[in-house]
Amino acid sequence: MTVHIQVIGQKEIERKLTPDIYLPSVSDVLRDSSTYAAREAQRGAGMELGAIAQSIGAVTVSPMETSVRSQHPGALAAEFGRRAGAPPPPVSALREWAARHGMAGFEFALAQAISRRGIKGRFFLQQAREGLERSELPRLLNRAVAEIERRWER
Repeated sequence: MTVHIQVIGQKEIERKLTPDIYLPSVSDVLRDSSTYAAREAQRGAGMELGAIAQSIGAVTVSPMETSVRSQHPGALAAEFGRRAGAPPPPVSALREWAARHGMAGFEFALAQAISRRGIKGRFFLQQAREGLERSELPRLLNRAVAEIERRWER
């Protein structure tokens, strides 16, 4: 699962501003916003989804692009849930969770129960994105604008 952040209109910005003026600030915003989103997603996943939480991380793709990713195979099911009646998850995907919760050996029964009942989504990545957009991103953007203005005036 990947949450992708990309600057729209990059070419137009590059024509108007030289990279030495804006790139450090924009890169800082992207790095700091993805770090915030990864931290909040980890917090949202919490101890209950420990392995998934530990697998969440911010990845800098380029100075103008960053992502928050989880390589855990159960991350999508934890984020969005599973509807009742869906095929059961692979038994192997439940081994770690079952062992952690004292249910080792009951993975097949767990998979069948999940298939029958479904599971609710946790939406930890969605909540992290919403928190970023609501509070952290405006603060980071204001800081970047001030930094760009200082460089522009030099």
